[in-house]
Amino acid sequence: MDDPRKHWKLQPSDFDDRGLWPKFTQAYEQALSATSTPESPWYVVPADSKPHRDGFVAGLLVQTLENMKLKLPKPSFDLSKVKLT
Repeated sequence: MDDPRKHWKLQPSDFDDRGLWPKFTQAYEQALSATSTPESPWYVVPADSKPHRDGFVAGLLVQTLENMKLKLPKPSFDLSKVKLT
């Protein structure tokens, strides 16, 4: 509402919906709690700032990949015997 350039986005229902925020928040918390597991966790990502959001997601991705302890597969044949001509 503070930026006149974005007034076109507002709808009358937006103001009614603000009164429902406590119920929305409770519903989100219940859904996340009921469906998040150690194997498939949910993360709430801060989105007020794109740089902070992107940093959070990048860090989470790096942490997840490191925790997977991935290893390259062994070759199925002896590479020392391969000659390129």
